Amino acid sequence: MRMKHEHLAQLPPYSLPPTTISVASDGALRPTGRFEVFRRPLRHLREQMKTLTGWGLCPAESGAPNVTRKSLPLDENGLSLSTLSAGEPSAQQILFIHGSPGRAEEWRPYLENCPADQYRIAVDRAGYGESQPSAPCPTIAAQADAIAPLLTPRCIIVGYSYGGSVALQLAADHPDLVAGLLLVGCPIDPQLEYVNPLQRVAATSIVARLLPRALNASNIELLPFKSDLADLLPKLSAIKSRVTVMQGLLDTLVVGSNADMLAAQLNGSAAPRVILIQDGDHYLPWTHRLTVEQALGFVLRDSAPPTYAW
Repeated sequence: MRMKHEHLAQLPPYSLPPTTISVASDGALRPTGRFEVFRRPLRHLREQMKTLTGWGLCPAESGAPNVTRKSLPLDENGLSLSTLSAGEPSAQQILFIHGSPGRAEEWRPYLENCPADQYRIAVDRAGYGESQPSAPCPTIAAQADAIAPLLTPRCIIVGYSYGGSVALQLAADHPDLVAGLLLVGCPIDPQLEYVNPLQRVAATSIVARLLPRALNASNIELLPFKSDLADLLPKLSAIKSRVTVMQGLLDTLVVGSNADMLAAQLNGSAAPRVILIQDGDHYLPWTHRLTVEQALGFVLRDSAPPTYAW
């Protein structure tokens, strides 16, 4: 399935990280616009509205028989995560984690195009989609704990936006299970996060009951996000996974300096490959799906177990 307005920023041939790759959809690097100072506020408003409404992010169900919906058994906290999956469960697992708000359906095109040697699974994070109960799960650490039972040895995680921060938490908590990370538009700098006073109003019991479930869950988990990221930063040194970071340079919700901080904070075996999409905004999984697939292929090669000649 190709999505409307989908572009391809062709990546160069594979090379091991650390490295920085800068590409654009037409193959030419974008010059700085003369009127960028005026365009940026409008782009920011458009990105905010798109995130809040989900407009254009979830493709229509195609009825593809290879994508199935499952729910995990209730855990000790009464939580049951719902997932969409495709492929053979014994194959290489690729776990997709959505942003805030969001749901597993957003990853459907990736599942419908699941290669024969992979098992792709997209999760409705706690508080979203068909996961139960509907109560939000308020922190990065709590979200990661809820998703951890889905991990299998040498799994690869694709984390988008807030889901990228959850993926980092999972890789830090379970270095023995997570072999690779693809982080798309991932926030990590706590100094760039702030709470709008209206968010605190929205969190009051009266207003919260009036909000759609996904918006309430998003608001609840974004209120402590700044302190969550501050707690996560010291844990990044524990990550042993191979990491690739994708960042749209027109992104106004998660700005490009987050990719710079990830490159600076991750070290050793986790020193990342950074892919900068010159004409990309916050919605790379939909506008640049084929490029994301290319980057995922790089992560798979990075994390493949070594072969020995005897």
